[in-house]
Amino acid sequence: MLDLMNKLKGTEYSEDELNEFFKNEYEKYNWFYSNGKYRNSWVRDLATDPKSRELIQHKVVLNYNKKEYTKLSPLEHTMMMINEYYADKNDKFAWYPVFILADAPSAEFIKFHKYTTRNTTNWKETLVDGFVDLAL
Repeated sequence: MLDLMNKLKGTEYSEDELNEFFKNEYEKYNWFYSNGKYRNSWVRDLATDPKSRELIQHKVVLNYNKKEYTKLSPLEHTMMMINEYYADKNDKFAWYPVFILADAPSAEFIKFHKYTTRNTTNWKETLVDGFVDLAL
């Protein structure tokens, strides 16, 4: 995951190398790229917007509220997920969970744009448009 995050951030690559990475990893698959455009808003933002590349981050959570992750109750796990999502007081980004195996010793999150603050359209239209494109 760390290698992928470093590539997506683009901090270790020139602009040409970064463009080549997105071309090789995403543009050759119709699932991600079709009719001259990215079908996934995260991939599109990361491929085209340097500010999005600055924003994306990854973190591993080993404990929550001074309790080991593996010993969290279902309620504590839910509270952790909610707290991570709403961690930004300015409401510009969210920490999204990376779904991993149930017996994993940690939780992982990716920080990225919060859909409620997207500046292109409202969040419902953004999500619905993405789902429609995915289904077609």
